Amino acid sequence: MPADPIALHRMLEERYALEELRTLCFQLHVDYESLPGEGKAAKARELVSHMQRRDRLEELAAAIAARAKAEAAPAPPPLAEPVELRPEAASATTGGHPYDVFISYSHHDKDWVRGELLPQLERAGLRVCIDYRDFEIGTPSLVNMERAVDNCRHTLIVLTPDWINSEWTEFESLLAGTGDPAGRRRKLIPLMLKPCKLPPRIAMLTYADFTQPSERGAQMARLIKSLRNLAKVPEPLQASSANNPFGDVGRIADPAHFFDREELLRQIFEELGKGGNLSLVGESQVGKSSLLAMVCTTGPERMSKPPESFAYLNLEVVENEDDFYAALCEALHVEECRGYQLTRALRGKRYVLCLDEIEKMAWKGFTARVRSQLRGLADGADMPLKLVIASRTPLARLFPDSPEMDSPLAGICHQLDVGPFTPEAARAFLAHRLCGTGVTFGESEIAALLRETGGHPAKLQRAAADLYRRHTSHEL
Repeated sequence: MPADPIALHRMLEERYALEELRTLCFQLHVDYESLPGEGKAAKARELVSHMQRRDRLEELAAAIAARAKAEAAPAPPPLAEPVELRPEAASATTGGHPYDVFISYSHHDKDWVRGELLPQLERAGLRVCIDYRDFEIGTPSLVNMERAVDNCRHTLIVLTPDWINSEWTEFESLLAGTGDPAGRRRKLIPLMLKPCKLPPRIAMLTYADFTQPSERGAQMARLIKSLRNLAKVPEPLQASSANNPFGDVGRIADPAHFFDREELLRQIFEELGKGGNLSLVGESQVGKSSLLAMVCTTGPERMSKPPESFAYLNLEVVENEDDFYAALCEALHVEECRGYQLTRALRGKRYVLCLDEIEKMAWKGFTARVRSQLRGLADGADMPLKLVIASRTPLARLFPDSPEMDSPLAGICHQLDVGPFTPEAARAFLAHRLCGTGVTFGESEIAALLRETGGHPAKLQRAAADLYRRHTSHEL
């Protein structure tokens, strides 16, 4: 597909609904809300312009082409009655099972299951059955689940306290309600995501232990290897540099690509839940912007708030106070104003405001007044704003305002330091990204990557991407 901006704009208008366009921006790490204009045509035009200014038109064209290819691919067989294959056909395909694995999970864990587990299993060549996509609409859930178990070679159960409390009773009745309960039990493969007390029927089985985030990469590789061996899935096509799993650039907005910051996110949401404000401090490209993106992406579910209650504002695109107030009011969905008028416009509203590249406020063109109003809007549990601010320098040093004139933002923000990956997390990250690619880094190569990058996420990505290219181009 030629990277012609006019053609790309026409394709976006013709082939994408507004919500699909929003999803495409999410996948391309483009802030949809920051694109000027209203409506699909304007957003499509601005997305093309945004990508063209950054020499990323080929990437946009590839994403559109990949979607078109996926839509043209034949759909997996629907989950109607268990599929009956002729004996000779069954032996030639998958033993009579149209799917390799069915995932049973609690919907409290859906973000991890749909965003991380499912994509990795499918990248490894496994045919996965999952409820939200493959269950037949209008059919009782127990019937759908029974058909899924019978149509799949194995059933992967994601064990958490929520699954035990909400899913096990129904699942146990499903196992018993058949002429061959032992056969169904033999299909079970347990994955423990969160520590929980196991029912006796499951406790006797060896499970994949995903309870330690730093070990998940290795456990995922182990799980996929077992499922592929059991399903007799052929090895994936030889890896190439075209599908390099490393090299994410800039703010990561896709939860499936986000890694090893769950404890920091927990602390952030805990502080926000108490009505506090936060300052995230760390060196450049260490992951602060990605944390802000995850606050906006996962915050609505974690805090039971509507998505419009979360706003992200990147001060890189703001030149002065006039720009700031225009961008702030747009992000908060109020008419452009400042001072008391802004305070009045936000009365009775509640927002989590994520401010990126706050260093810009130390530039000429900004005064202490804007920081003073931000503090006034955020200082107190009943105020309209809760702030999550990302900076390379602690706020007290960045804005050393005189206490007699203005109280610094540091006085209302709880500081969290964002550091590099630990060696254990870095190793888990490498294993996680290499899983299913057919490429393996040797121990000496991994040790060299850790020495070279110190676990800094962006540096590790770049160095790992280069090493992956050398592996796939047979330079090593």
